[in-house]
Amino acid sequence: MTRGWKYLIVALIDVEANYLVVKAYQYTTLTSIQMLDCITIPVVLFLSICILNVRYRWTHITGVVICMVGLGGLILVDALTGRSDHGDPPKKLLGDMLCLLGASLYGFSNVAEEYAVRFYTRVEFLGMVGLFATFISGTQLLILERDELTTFSWNVEAVFLLIGFAVFMFSLYSLFPLVIKWSSAAVVNLSILTADMYSLLIGLFLFKFKFSWVYILAYAIIMLGILVYGLRPTYQSLTGGRYKFFRNSEQTEEVPHRRIKIESSETQRRGRSRTSTPTRGDVEQSRLS
Repeated sequence: MTRGWKYLIVALIDVEANYLVVKAYQYTTLTSIQMLDCITIPVVLFLSICILNVRYRWTHITGVVICMVGLGGLILVDALTGRSDHGDPPKKLLGDMLCLLGASLYGFSNVAEEYAVRFYTRVEFLGMVGLFATFISGTQLLILERDELTTFSWNVEAVFLLIGFAVFMFSLYSLFPLVIKWSSAAVVNLSILTADMYSLLIGLFLFKFKFSWVYILAYAIIMLGILVYGLRPTYQSLTGGRYKFFRNSEQTEEVPHRRIKIESSETQRRGRSRTSTPTRGDVEQSRLS
């Protein structure tokens, strides 16, 4: 398959996006990650305009702004309740940079995924990206994390946590293409902002987080932003075709030929109709003969 190397690039981007964001948790605070990983949204919007040829209306921009306001409320209450009172400043800067880079790569991965599932199949996308990502992540693990593997405490609790994380990520990646096909990469990333609310609910029991009514208000604001975004559908600009990164060269050459065939057949039909209809001169000539 000539698209194989293209899926390899997407798999590499997706693996590095996950690695960088997860690595950022080691150096920076949860509040910083919540604030910085939303850079994925403007990256997705920009790439959707440039690559997918999508055009947004004022309702979409308004919905994104409302979601950002709700996210700001979550970050504010995190700071007030003390969930962000840790982190070494020098390492925190490194963690923030890792989070920014990883979130930006997420935007590239999501837009490529939207293109693939819209014009091909999600089975092809999951199969190809999953195949390449397995080899990339395994090789990277052996090269960069071999010391952590040897010193890791393989107790029952840690093993169950790893299995649970793997199951949840498998479910996420299995459902992600389906949801993106039904909506868009932008809608999915806006909806993921509500994950902070769910992390709070779990943290109330596991980490004894302090509850605040601002969480409920921020959640409602984010949901309102998603609702405003979905009031009107996006549209594609008529000036310019869709991006052909995943299309084979032979596929791009077939389209003009098909158009020429259609045009030539229509021309032939018009010619036949014109020649088959007798003119007034033909009638007079037949009478004289």
